Amino acid sequence: MTVVRPVLLSLAALALIACGGSNESATLSQAETDASSVSILIGDSPIDEFDQAIIETTQIVLIGEDDGQLELLSEPVSIDLLALENISELVIDDVTVPAGDYSKLRLVVSSITLNRTDVDGVIIPGESVEVDVPSSGRLDLNPRGTITVPEAGNLALEIDVDLDSAVRLQNNGGFRFRPVIFINSLSDDNRGRITRLHGVVRNIDTAEASLELCNSVRLSSDDDANLGRCVQVQLTDTTEYFDETAEPISLAELIDGEEATVFGTYRNRRISAQTVAVGERRNFSNLEGEFSNILTEGELFEVVVDDLRGIAEDTSIQVRLSSGAIVVNDDEDDETDSDPTTAASIIIGEEIEARGLLTETDDGAPLFIAFIVLLDNDEDEDEDEDDESEEDGDDADEDIELVGSISSLDLANDRLTLIDDNQTEVCVLLDDDTEFFRIETTEDSTQSTEIALADLTEASSIEVSGELDDDSAEQCVEAENIVVIGEG
Repeated sequence: MTVVRPVLLSLAALALIACGGSNESATLSQAETDASSVSILIGDSPIDEFDQAIIETTQIVLIGEDDGQLELLSEPVSIDLLALENISELVIDDVTVPAGDYSKLRLVVSSITLNRTDVDGVIIPGESVEVDVPSSGRLDLNPRGTITVPEAGNLALEIDVDLDSAVRLQNNGGFRFRPVIFINSLSDDNRGRITRLHGVVRNIDTAEASLELCNSVRLSSDDDANLGRCVQVQLTDTTEYFDETAEPISLAELIDGEEATVFGTYRNRRISAQTVAVGERRNFSNLEGEFSNILTEGELFEVVVDDLRGIAEDTSIQVRLSSGAIVVNDDEDDETDSDPTTAASIIIGEEIEARGLLTETDDGAPLFIAFIVLLDNDEDEDEDEDDESEEDGDDADEDIELVGSISSLDLANDRLTLIDDNQTEVCVLLDDDTEFFRIETTEDSTQSTEIALADLTEASSIEVSGELDDDSAEQCVEAENIVVIGEG
């Protein structure tokens, strides 16, 4: 039998990591170590205008090629996907399944709620929107190829929900959800996002450079339910340790029984730690913003706040990197995106997400002490391009949504022509980064299948998300993703 270990779910911004089991501390036996295992991680991508995207899933099921079903999660779990824009959390743990090939992963979603919050993170009355989900709630995710659980091996799956594409505004002003969801199998070549987990430190072993994180809970939700099994944490020569004030400490100063948050990469049923920060669950804050000034090279910066509990949006604050702070490249096009870089790589205008302590300077101004910083390089490049366009008198790129059918398809030149209900034709450009899905809804479930460009056919009903191509004389749209609707 195979033990399904942590499941990291990245639902753009649906960050769910599957977990289960008892609350008791436990050490893996050799038999468990030799068994095959599956882990699931969940992460998210941003969606404008809202501060929270709460998804509640009541069941996660692994479905075999013979349609046999293995339940991985059977109790409700609520996750704020927007809290997992650049990271993932462990959700499923300690589920036993046979090794072999599986065709799909089913999520049963009971609700998705978009919330606006005030400066303190409290939901503003009347500022919540319920997203329409498929009536059955069953979302069957079909990746390209099979999901293989190896004999006496480990499989970690990251479920990445592209919220910007998945949550669509309807003509009546409401929102609907379509499962534009990726399933990524994590490996040494594809390490996925940074994984975050909070719990109680147990069994510190300096000789083996390891510890256990027990009674672990998710930080993207106020739910106190824990994963049940103690998660193994591998320490390395580059792991950094921080106390409750976000100041550096040594491994020898860690104390058995104290709470801590671990950031690192998940592999082989354990987290390889980049940072271990001691402190209670709500001790540290999450900062999202943009570097606006470098005050001291590699140490002190000014950041314009986009999201930080207790600080109003667009407020400029000082951010100090704690000694030993980890700076991580978050370029989604780079397979080594979870590799640490240096503070010297920080540039003005760059978007960041940081974890640390909100305190004050000597004169009472807000000061954020960061022990881990994620650099959003992709966003930075996009903004540079937008700034150049504005300087030339052009408007910045805007997201474009198209609905219609394919009137002509030119695969040789990576383009198609879409015709809408008003018989208006629009040319659509495709490239290596364009993602393709087929979504079919029945009474029993909604099937979401990752497909390829070659699977497109003329007359297909499609929805296109992208941006206007300024270099095209025909005013073509550069497609980020294309969803084929209702085709088998």
